[in-house]
Formats: sequence, structure tokens, C-alpha cells
Amino acid sequence: MPAGIIGRRNVKRRNSRGSVKSVARATPIGIVSITSGTDTVTVVFNQPVSLNGIPQFAKNGTILPTAAALSAPNTLVLTYPALGPTPAGITVPSDDPSVRNASGGFVAPVDVTI
Repeated sequence: MPAGIIGRRNVKRRNSRGSVKSVARATPIGIVSITSGTDTVTVVFNQPVSLNGIPQFAKNGTILPTAAALSAPNTLVLTYPALGPTPAGITVPSDDPSVRNASGGFVAPVDVTI
């Protein structure tokens, strides 16, 4: 369309990589230590976390916790069924939405032997 009285229309420009810019992934949460009691497991993280629900951290690969609470900003206490075996290992799944940090990061997936 020729430029006239109205003028030229603005042309929308896209960046050279496409229309969406990539966003960096949030900082993952690391596990410092895991200790076990009779029916509880205490997980200490390397940074403060928030808890929303019960994490699906499986004890011995199959037994899931029945309750969870934060005893400190970076310490999670998980309660497992009392009749289960003593924990030999904890499996932390990837991207469990119940434990997050301030920037939205998830706990890094790991298998830990207690």
C-alpha cells in the first residue's frame, strides 16, 4: 500500500529466534541430608522451601507418606504408615509440585539410601 495522507502502517517485528523468548529454569532444590525414625523421615534441603500438600517421596520404592510438615524453613518431616518396614531408601520423583522454593524450583530427583 503506497504511503499517502494516512501514512505508513506499523509493522510488527519478531525477534530473530521466533516469537517466544526462552525462560531459564528455576534453581533446583538440593537435599543436604535424610534421617529416619520409627515412622518418620526428616529431609533437610539446601534452601528454604514451601509445602503445599504431601510430597510423593516413596519409602523403599513403594510406600508413600501419610502426612508432611515443615519443622523449619528448610526441614521437611514426612510421616509414613507405622506398620511399614524401616526405610532403607527414599525415592524423590522429578518435579513434585508439593515442595517448591521461592523461585518456583522443584526438588532435584534422586534415590537416597538411608
